[in-house]
Amino acid sequence: MSNTALLHMQAINKSYLFGKTEEIKVLDTINLELHRGEFVALVGPSGSGKTTLLNLIGCIDHSDSGEIYLDGKALHNQSEQFLKNIRRNRIGFIFQNFNLIQTLTVQENIELPLWSMNKKSEQEKLLLRKQLYTDLGIQDLLNRFPYQLSGGQQQRTAIARALISNPDIILADEPTGNLDYKTTQEIMHILKKETEKFQTSILMATHDLSLLNFADRALILRDGQLVNYDSQNSQIFFT
Repeated sequence: MSNTALLHMQAINKSYLFGKTEEIKVLDTINLELHRGEFVALVGPSGSGKTTLLNLIGCIDHSDSGEIYLDGKALHNQSEQFLKNIRRNRIGFIFQNFNLIQTLTVQENIELPLWSMNKKSEQEKLLLRKQLYTDLGIQDLLNRFPYQLSGGQQQRTAIARALISNPDIILADEPTGNLDYKTTQEIMHILKKETEKFQTSILMATHDLSLLNFADRALILRDGQLVNYDSQNSQIFFT
């Protein structure tokens, strides 16, 4: 295990039962390292296992075998309460469909992760909130509800929610999949800028190759295994 890796995954396997007897292997001996402040794109077609991999890192699902470490601490053999605390305090999530709570305002959606956190003082939380609202251009939207926002505004809100707890890692699952090209570019520039500012690592699953310019490096999930992205022969992975 690398001493400098924030996240280290070693020999991860994951299968699902299809029907009563057929077992489908989704992830096959996955090895992955993610360093602090690094932006990594995970590319591949729908159904290739990208979301499954994110769910394992996010402590939402469990691998069949293998080891996962965050900052040198094992995640693969911990209690549900321990993993719940990891999700709450150290990992931020951004989803394709935003996953905002429609009955809460923009401000309430963003600050939801802070309601159960004690690692920051109230003054620190207030300064972080004000900074995020301004950086993301949503300071005038705080009292609106999600249904009153455009797709881009909803995703800005979701990014703020992911960053508000100052996590170590953000897991973004097709974060621009429901946005037009112009809004996608705006959102990606914001996401890149904010993660650099807070030195947050990001692993972004996408099938949109135009987003790779925002990443420090890219990986392809092919046949359940990770390979380095090669623009010269990438097309064969998306047919």
